[in-house]
Amino acid sequence: MKRLLALLLFTTTSLFAADADVERIAGSILVHGHSMQYARELTDQFGSRLIGSSGFDRAAEWTAAQFRAAGVTSVRLEEVRISRGWTRGTASAHIVAPLQQTLHLTPFGWTSPTPPGGIRADVVPVSDLAVDSIRGRAKELEGRVVLLSIATVFRNGYFAGYKPYLAALDALKAAGARGVLVGFGNADNALGMLEATWGVDTTPPLPIAQLGMEDAKMLERLAANGRVTIDYSYDSAFTPAHTLHNVVAEIRGSERPDEWVAVGGHLDSWDVGSGAQDNGSGCAMVLESARAIAALGRPPRRSIRFILWAGEEEGFLGSQAYTQTHKAELANCIAALNADAGSGHPKGWATVGRTDVADAFRPIAKALLTDLGAADVSDSTQFVLQSDHAFFLLNGIPTLELMPDLSKYFDVHHRSADTIDKIDPHNLAGNAATLAVAAYAVADREQPIAPHASREDVMKILEKTHTDTFVKEMGWLP
Repeated sequence: MKRLLALLLFTTTSLFAADADVERIAGSILVHGHSMQYARELTDQFGSRLIGSSGFDRAAEWTAAQFRAAGVTSVRLEEVRISRGWTRGTASAHIVAPLQQTLHLTPFGWTSPTPPGGIRADVVPVSDLAVDSIRGRAKELEGRVVLLSIATVFRNGYFAGYKPYLAALDALKAAGARGVLVGFGNADNALGMLEATWGVDTTPPLPIAQLGMEDAKMLERLAANGRVTIDYSYDSAFTPAHTLHNVVAEIRGSERPDEWVAVGGHLDSWDVGSGAQDNGSGCAMVLESARAIAALGRPPRRSIRFILWAGEEEGFLGSQAYTQTHKAELANCIAALNADAGSGHPKGWATVGRTDVADAFRPIAKALLTDLGAADVSDSTQFVLQSDHAFFLLNGIPTLELMPDLSKYFDVHHRSADTIDKIDPHNLAGNAATLAVAAYAVADREQPIAPHASREDVMKILEKTHTDTFVKEMGWLP
């Protein structure tokens, strides 16, 4: 701690108006901070925060109250409408022949329930989702349940494979298949979660469910040696249209209040766990950053808008709505910082393809974040369109994605194991301090960290990551 404070005091005034301010922000978080308290209360009081559920709505009200209690005077709930919600219901599945065994199964999000009485059918593994291949196997697939691996579904990449996946579902329906099972997940048949389609408006043509990893491999082995029959059902249901809320808390800037920095993380989660790492941890970091900066009593030059997003898991619904509603203000958005990669040991930042942003931020990170272990800065595009920074990136706004150590993150990501006991309090506090110091640094600089990118430069990033076609098909380009 002494080394950190000494380093912070050494920081030059070219980065900050007052070195002591940075010391107080970091110290407030690292010593007697509230980040673990926020994470624990958010996950244990409200559990999973699936959009359209009472858990999400109560969590939005609670986080707004936490911002106010932290001394942020400007707090508001901004509406995000969804056409329908969804509930998981209950599920059961077992092998009927050639042996009898219970299976671990759960429906994909926003998929229709199985027909009354469930589905009893033979299983056919499919490893080629080309429409012509499916049509050629129509006789074999009729009346059967199709078993896919997650590698087959996204063979061409998560985004590049999305349209072929949708076309394959239509082809499987036309061939007479009765349902689709996808095998993926961690060891011990731990169930995870994916959405059946992007958004909440599209209903897949067939019931789609996930099988535990070992169960899926067993079905593949049995099917390779002969006929295998399963019986399964689940009673997921669509719910009426609903109004969600982004939670927005703003600390107005002291000199240029109309210029602003967005600091966000998504409040919603899938419902197979309690969404602790994804993204209760990010919410705790945002809340803690707001608390520490508000407690400082000296706002940065520019405003900071701390935003907890709605509906990230279903396609960045909250951040898309926000950038559309506030489109006239985006020219004054200096940067967007996002926390949605769990709470592993602090490591650094990714600028999502923006080399100029990485070059500008490196001196700040080296000066302020080295002792937190968070001084690494790269222009990595690993998560180019996989969180709420996406619509800021598409609008050319400099983007910084917090990147802790990810070595354990995907063990619990979208899994039933995503619970509060997986969060290390020290790592969480370190990430919260990293986020708060970075946000204050960017907002308090004399000059913006980098200019807005042109449409042409944004398209180069998308083309490099093979996401340009997907973005165009989704109508996401500003």
